[in-house]
Amino acid sequence: MIYFLQNAEGHIKIGYTTNLEQRKQTLQTGNSSLLRTLYVIEISNEESFIFEQHVHEICSQFFLQGEWFSTKVIDHLLDHPWYRTHMLAVDAL
Repeated sequence: MIYFLQNAEGHIKIGYTTNLEQRKQTLQTGNSSLLRTLYVIEISNEESFIFEQHVHEICSQFFLQGEWFSTKVIDHLLDHPWYRTHMLAVDAL
């Protein structure tokens, strides 16, 4: 699964995991602002790492640091029909 988390500054973390809740808890421990899950893309575990790298590459113009991107990355992806179909909105906490 590919996930898109947002921090209080609006920055977006794009990553992959097999357990979203556990991954979010781990990231939240090291983050002073509440992280919200915005979207997920359901994809096989075997393909997740390679697909995450692909997403990072096509979004490189929005790169900030590590796996964090500017908030504009979401609009960039949703402009593409495949992502618009496969990025599933998640109710934020």
